Amino acid sequence: MKPPGGRRAIFRLASAVFFALLLLAAPAFCRQSPSFAKEQTALNRALERAAGLGLSSDPYWRTLCHYRKTARGISSRIDDPAFFCSPQGKTDPQAELEALIRLLFTPAQEPGQGAFCRFPARSAWVVSRLAIPESDFPQSGCPEVEETLRRIAPAKSFIVFAASNMQNPASLFGHTLIVVDSEAGTRLTANAVNFSAITPPEFGPLYIVKGIFGLYPGRFGVGPYYAKLSDYSDMGRRDMWEYPLNLEPAETRRMLLALLEMAPFYSDYYFADENCSFALLYLLDAARPGLSLADRAGVFVFPADTLRVAESAGLFSGPPRYVPSRTARIAALADRLDRPEIRAAQAVSRGSLSPSSMLEAGAGSDEQALQLDLAAQLISLAHTEKEVDQKTFAGRFRDILAVRAGLPASPEEPAPAEPAQPLAGHLPTLLAAGAGAKDGEPFLAAHLRLLYQGLDDPDLGFRPGAQIFFGDAEVRFYPGRGATELERLTLLDITSLAPRSLLFSPASFRIHLGLSRMPVRKGGDTLAGDLSYGRGVCYESPLLGLSYALVCADLGLSGALDQSYDLGPALRAGAVRDLGGLGKLHLGVTATHYALGERHDRVKIFARGSFFTRQNAALFWEASEEKAFGRTETEVSLCAGGYF
Repeated sequence: MKPPGGRRAIFRLASAVFFALLLLAAPAFCRQSPSFAKEQTALNRALERAAGLGLSSDPYWRTLCHYRKTARGISSRIDDPAFFCSPQGKTDPQAELEALIRLLFTPAQEPGQGAFCRFPARSAWVVSRLAIPESDFPQSGCPEVEETLRRIAPAKSFIVFAASNMQNPASLFGHTLIVVDSEAGTRLTANAVNFSAITPPEFGPLYIVKGIFGLYPGRFGVGPYYAKLSDYSDMGRRDMWEYPLNLEPAETRRMLLALLEMAPFYSDYYFADENCSFALLYLLDAARPGLSLADRAGVFVFPADTLRVAESAGLFSGPPRYVPSRTARIAALADRLDRPEIRAAQAVSRGSLSPSSMLEAGAGSDEQALQLDLAAQLISLAHTEKEVDQKTFAGRFRDILAVRAGLPASPEEPAPAEPAQPLAGHLPTLLAAGAGAKDGEPFLAAHLRLLYQGLDDPDLGFRPGAQIFFGDAEVRFYPGRGATELERLTLLDITSLAPRSLLFSPASFRIHLGLSRMPVRKGGDTLAGDLSYGRGVCYESPLLGLSYALVCADLGLSGALDQSYDLGPALRAGAVRDLGGLGKLHLGVTATHYALGERHDRVKIFARGSFFTRQNAALFWEASEEKAFGRTETEVSLCAGGYF
């Protein structure tokens, strides 16, 4: 059936317009099609080549994406979804690779948003492996990344270990960072690469708990090294060691590209494994393909472990350089003065004595100069730690320097005695076995401590007086009655015996949480919850070593107790003496008056010690007597242990 005349005319007109528009558009299609086809061809060729080379299974691709094997397959340690090009990128290396390749061929909508800018390390590696000419990409390279590298001007690099400050829970295990020296070669121009938890001000124990369970985000950051020196050495009172790395310029560039790629993104921070130290291993793996340091590290990774892994991989080019803390430098300066001279320098720093009075004293000019130097250091430390305001500091410091300028130059500033470097210390996990007797009943014992350092362990490479236990357990077998018992399980124990001196008055403290055997009124003992917190003082002497006294609150929890608990004040006192690096002797007493719940008194005296046969082996012994509920119980034990 033919359309009516009017409709036929409209139909013919519409057809003519359509074909006319098609003819006009044809040149445009002809101009765009070759380019579009070329891009599609290059993309398809890149995807096919990547599949043929098996790049998604390449160890270096897995390093750049932080992939690891898990019980469910493969997963990245990076928790920020924005780190991945593909929605499945966290668990699918192939999908992530393909998504990145597609992004390389996608024009950026804004400057700095292209693949080469957002993912510089992955992009550079994929392009180099695929051997694709830069002309095949809509844009190649990233001016912003190159400008950053030019500004850093990397020349040489080193790992820095900052020792712990037991007054600060954030520093319990120390800290590591990577420092990149510029071509100028001065500390003022060096950059510090740091991975740290983003934390608000928290109560110390809460900080520890949240850190253990990964409740803080962690990020990489880059900042001036001199600022880190101020934070750790001056304000944090922490000694530091610089271990030089033997990275080549190309390796340093790869490390920095990986850093710039990860810096905008977060990953959950765990104290025991995914921490400041473990994150640095990925940067070193990115610098030198094939190292696989992250895979070689143990279950728990601490700052000293990073040093051990790097040393075993041959990454150090020489011995470390010791950088003493400001407090260590002040103590070394004070060692040149006698007690009255130190007191006078303190008085000057506090403003209670005029600096000019130093010149009226009978001491020689050298001693006067040292006193004024010490006063200047003390007022500077007080200002750094915000104990005095800027106006007060400026006035006192100016007055001290004015008097000091009238004296001849003092002898060279005394250098602090260098302690043993961290690599000299034992490994963090202890396994021991031995035997003993409890009230004459023999037993066999097995002891496992997951982490880290005890008062009776070697001090070499650790801070004397520091105890940090995580997961410390002892199991006993009594052959006479065929019984196996858990003697104790310490979930957390942090004890800091910080000696006081004329110059510094740190607090000593103890935090303890776990299970332990405790006597009960009806006879025998029971396994009870054991919580304790206390503070006190510690002094050091040549004869007794570290002498301490702590006043604590002790809480026991068990159904075998009246009202299922006992609570009361406790006094813990003792002395820990180092035997010239060959062992330790620890004498102590604990007296507790349980005033609430199960009311009773409990007193325990003990002597225990250790002998160090090698760096990672020791013998431990203990003898104790405990009195509770009118009964006295004695115990002796001897065991051999190894650290691993």
